[in-house]
Amino acid sequence: MCSVEKLLIKGIRSFSPDNDHAIVFPKPLTLIVGRNGAGKTTVIECLKMATTGELPPSARAGQAFIHDPKVADVTEVKAQIKLRFRDVRHQPCVVTRSFQLTQKTGGKLEKKDLDQVIQTLDEKTGERVSVSRKCADINATVPDMMGVSKAILENVVFVHQEDSNWPLGEAATLKKKFDEIFSATKYTKALEHIAKLKKEQGAKIKEFRLIKDKLKVQKDHAVKLRSRREENARAATALGEKMALFQKQIAAAEEAMRVGQEEIRALRGKVEKRGQIEARREAIVAETARRRAALDSELTDATDELQNLLAQFNDTIDETRGKVKEEERAVHDLQLTIKAYKDKREVAMKRHGKLSAESEAQARRIADRGAFIRELVQRHPDLKPLPQSLAANAALSLGNASDIAEMTRAANEMRERASVRLDALRAAAESLRAKHRGEDDARGAEADAANRELAAAEESVRLRAETRDATRKRGEAIADELAASAVSDATLVDLTDRTDEAHRLYEERRAAGVTVTTADALEACAATLDSLDRQLSKLRGEQDRAAVAGENATKVRLKREELFVKEEACKTLFDSRQERFADVFGDQPMPAPERVKDALRAVADRRAAAMETQRGEVSNATVAADSAAAARLAAHDALGRLRAEAAEAERKALEDADALAPRDDAEEEAPVVADGPFAGFDAAVADVDLRLSNADENVAIYNNLQKVYTSFADRAEDTHQCPVCHHGLDAIDVFKEQMQTKCAALPGLLATTLAEAEVLRGKRARLQRLAPIAARHATLVTRLIPEASTALVSAETAETGARAAASAATLAFETIAADHASASALVEDADAVTRLALEAEALRAVVMSLDKSFTGNGGGGVGGTQQSVAMTGATQQTMGTQFAGAARSVSAIGADIEQCESKRLATERERDLLHKKNARLEQELLGLERNARDLREEKTRVTAVFEKRTALKRELAEIQNADKSAEAEAARLEAERAPRRAARDSLARERDAARNTSRALEQTSDTLVRDLQRDVDAFESSERPIAEYISGGKAEELAAVVVEYRVLGEKVVTCEETLATHEDKRRRAHDLVQSREKHKRSLEDNLAVRAGQAEEARLVAELDANAAPDPEHFQQLERKQRGKASKRDELRMSCAEMQGRFSNHNESMQECARELNDPSLKDVDKTLSRQVLELKTFEMTSSDLDRYHSALDRALMAFHASKMSDINKVVKELWQRTYRGQDIDFIQIRSDGVPGATGRSNYNYRVCMVVGDAELEMRGRCSAGQKVLACLIIRLALAETFCLNCGILALDEPTTNLDAPNSDALARSLVDIMHTRRDQDNFQLIVITHDMRFAQVLGQREHADYYWRITKDEHQHSHIECENIYE
Repeated sequence: MCSVEKLLIKGIRSFSPDNDHAIVFPKPLTLIVGRNGAGKTTVIECLKMATTGELPPSARAGQAFIHDPKVADVTEVKAQIKLRFRDVRHQPCVVTRSFQLTQKTGGKLEKKDLDQVIQTLDEKTGERVSVSRKCADINATVPDMMGVSKAILENVVFVHQEDSNWPLGEAATLKKKFDEIFSATKYTKALEHIAKLKKEQGAKIKEFRLIKDKLKVQKDHAVKLRSRREENARAATALGEKMALFQKQIAAAEEAMRVGQEEIRALRGKVEKRGQIEARREAIVAETARRRAALDSELTDATDELQNLLAQFNDTIDETRGKVKEEERAVHDLQLTIKAYKDKREVAMKRHGKLSAESEAQARRIADRGAFIRELVQRHPDLKPLPQSLAANAALSLGNASDIAEMTRAANEMRERASVRLDALRAAAESLRAKHRGEDDARGAEADAANRELAAAEESVRLRAETRDATRKRGEAIADELAASAVSDATLVDLTDRTDEAHRLYEERRAAGVTVTTADALEACAATLDSLDRQLSKLRGEQDRAAVAGENATKVRLKREELFVKEEACKTLFDSRQERFADVFGDQPMPAPERVKDALRAVADRRAAAMETQRGEVSNATVAADSAAAARLAAHDALGRLRAEAAEAERKALEDADALAPRDDAEEEAPVVADGPFAGFDAAVADVDLRLSNADENVAIYNNLQKVYTSFADRAEDTHQCPVCHHGLDAIDVFKEQMQTKCAALPGLLATTLAEAEVLRGKRARLQRLAPIAARHATLVTRLIPEASTALVSAETAETGARAAASAATLAFETIAADHASASALVEDADAVTRLALEAEALRAVVMSLDKSFTGNGGGGVGGTQQSVAMTGATQQTMGTQFAGAARSVSAIGADIEQCESKRLATERERDLLHKKNARLEQELLGLERNARDLREEKTRVTAVFEKRTALKRELAEIQNADKSAEAEAARLEAERAPRRAARDSLARERDAARNTSRALEQTSDTLVRDLQRDVDAFESSERPIAEYISGGKAEELAAVVVEYRVLGEKVVTCEETLATHEDKRRRAHDLVQSREKHKRSLEDNLAVRAGQAEEARLVAELDANAAPDPEHFQQLERKQRGKASKRDELRMSCAEMQGRFSNHNESMQECARELNDPSLKDVDKTLSRQVLELKTFEMTSSDLDRYHSALDRALMAFHASKMSDINKVVKELWQRTYRGQDIDFIQIRSDGVPGATGRSNYNYRVCMVVGDAELEMRGRCSAGQKVLACLIIRLALAETFCLNCGILALDEPTTNLDAPNSDALARSLVDIMHTRRDQDNFQLIVITHDMRFAQVLGQREHADYYWRITKDEHQHSHIECENIYE
């Protein structure tokens, strides 16, 4: 069970940020008192902040909740709230919330949340565990740990004083808070979420149904694709076997062609070889003639001698060329050497210039050093004598090394003297400074001793002055307090007498027992009222029995009229709908009016069942039509793909249209079977093969005709006969000219034929590439496209039939639906007819019963029940007579009742007077008791003030005596302090004078040291570059560079002379090589002419050895080869056709596989099964959500009704127990249900007051006190109902606007609640009030031993103090 134990406040509102203020919450009552503005409400605010994280009203985002930095005179205030409580498991927990308020530039305040920590105990180890969390997490966690909702903590348990009247606030605010208390918002959102889920599930169910139908169509399409793929696979396998056979035949034909081609190639090789030999011979003859014509002189020596001479010339020329190259290398090497020497000489010249400049600078530095040393000796005479070598008139040369060495030695000697002198001056200055320090320390010690003595005296005077000032202030404060609390002995005695008198009066009035007498009178009034109530009950019963006769007559008349109306209405309605009823029932007999409802519902149910059956048939027909449409679309797509493929093949054919075009001079072929671009494909292939074969033959002929014509001319010239017919030829020259003309024409014919053959080969290659495309096109045009067209027509026919069936089913469904609608439209009328008929039957039974009852009571005869419309005159007269007698009897009894009621009213007035008298007496007794208690408290306070005044007077006298002693002591100390101050001032002046003298001497010594140090540093600076020049050997380096420059000039001159000699030798050797090359070329030309003649003789012999082949044999081989090629091409065409068909089957299989591998068809069976399962699951889920929604709505309504009943019961009981007025009997909370959008009831709340039988809304009609009391009672009732795990309730100023009787009654009611809850461990009542009377009534010893008082100190900081409840 949850309970709070301790609260720590620091830096909140008026509580100081420097101190911790803690308050402990005992059980069952924690009483907190204090004046207005002391900080009592801050306790409630801190409890609310610690548990819920909510700021109080008008806190300005927390800036007004934390102690103001301007009040504390700081820029930053840190605040903390720490609450220790026990959670619902009774485990100790601590929640800590820390804040910081910073004052920025310009006076702006900035609030920041720091640590938010929850400390708990680990259930396993028992160790304390701290968890830092975000504010939002802690705000949700703490209410869970306390076992109540955040709304209960905010609106019931810890309510701010400004928000305490929320039950009588605006309607919207009241509804919001009650919804939060009942957690209606959370459950409403849950219901809305369930409805939203249900709606989403419905949309998904529709979507899944569409997906299922689509998957079913896809599954049917996949089955067709698998069947088509299997058919294509079987056809492709058969074609593959045939293609393998054709491939073997093609391979055999190609092997035979290869053998024939090799034989033809051998013959052609012989012909080509003979032609090559003849061409080479002619070329050699022509070249030999050209060389002979170009010879300067033809040598007659033997060929061997010429070759030996050429070899000797070659050796000599090579040797001479070697000498030329050697000379060229020597010239090149000398040129490089001369360039290197010149480069070195230029570098040496640059170094010479640089070193010469450095030598001149060295001479200047040495001269400057001498002048500086002479000046140094003049400034510092202690460094004399000056060395002779450094004197101004010294006869030394700067170019002489020995003179320079002497000057350097003298300069080193002078530098050593200066260093020694500088060390001596430093030592002297340091010694002087040490001497001065010792003297100053001695004087400082004397002055410090004097200062310490004087400071001790002054400190003693200051302390005594402060003590005297504090004592005087205390005396003034005591005097002010005595003046403010003036109390005389007479006043105390008078107050004692008044207290005793008030106590005596109270005891006398209580002992008189007046209230007992009033109670006896009240009991007597109650007995009289009971007797009168019993008498009234008897009279009213008698009056009721007397009125029965008249009432029966009236009832019979009214019931007969009602029966007539019902019968007429039933008859009118039934007659107006009779034709429609007849149409619905058809051949069935018309049922009675009271049974027409059941009969019509049976017909409607049968038609509804038939409509559902027909709806299923419509759905099936629609699915079949959709499947047929999908099949038609698939067939249409397949036909489109095939036509697109045929169009693509035709496009490729059009690209090569020139290859397919027939020749203009081609002979008429057989009629073409196919149409389109491929119509002449076979004829074009045959024509190209024929023309290419002819071209190849012509090329072979043209290649051999030139040799034939040449041989014919030669043989005719030799034999003077025709080489073919062997007839004599007279004009040999004409014959030879004809042969030459034909030979000259042969190259042009050969080129033309070769070009034509190349064109034909390209055309044949293009036709071969088109062969599979042509075969595929033929298959498409002749078989596949017609088949696809037939399938499309079949699919369209099937779709048309399915659509017709669906239309017929839809029409039948609409007919059945119209019949069902006509029957359903009459259901309400049938209900009305049946209802009127049954009501008429019931009224008829009632009239019969009333007639029997009336007759049995002695009344005259009433007409029989069959008279349902009108009554006879006799019956009406009889009933009127009996009714008149009954009225007289009722009047007499009514007079007795009025007399008895007047007596009862008089008794009630007497009881009310006694009640008021009793209440007045109780109020007088309470007033006497309150007066006695107030006087007793005043006496206690005055007595404490009197005793305090006596102690203050005694303390004031002691302070005055001490002040006189302090003044005398201060005068004595001031007299002793003057000599010490004079001695101290004298010592200080002496020390200052000595310091000035020492400082002047030290400055003089330091000046000498600094001057000499500066000169020494300058001396060393000037000496450094001189030493570096000497140590670097720059003078020796300058002499070496001069020698090097002269040697390099001599070497350049020598190399240039040698270079001229080698140039002359190279020129003479080059001229000799050129003359010998000319002789060599002459020898080579003579040898070449002789070699050409020998080669010509060899080629002639080779021609004679290689005879020309027989042309007839060659042509026979060509014809055989063409036959083999034709057979092979036929086999290839057949194979290509099969290949095209095979490719078509493969492509069809691949297309089927592609479509089957499409995500929409892949695993479509499993997908369909899974989709059906998901659809069923979602349908079941939607049904479950509907049930959950209804169950939760009903549970919420039942919970709300139960809780509102409990709350109103507690509210009524507390109001009647607490409220002392007579104008309101009790109050209630009304919850008016309003239908909401979620299907459940929504509630509007209002607080009503009940006076007798009247019920009025309390808001705007009650006083301020009634408003406060009603809100407190409602909060108590809410706490009683909802705070089962958290029995905490905090009341902040509950007596606001309450008068004394209601305040006392409220206190007693709270005491009764504490008595009732005394067995509940976690019950805690926290009351904050400034009404001490209310606190004393609550604060009984059995409920609390102490209470907490909150006050403010002089700094306006709040403090919490614990006080005994009886002091």
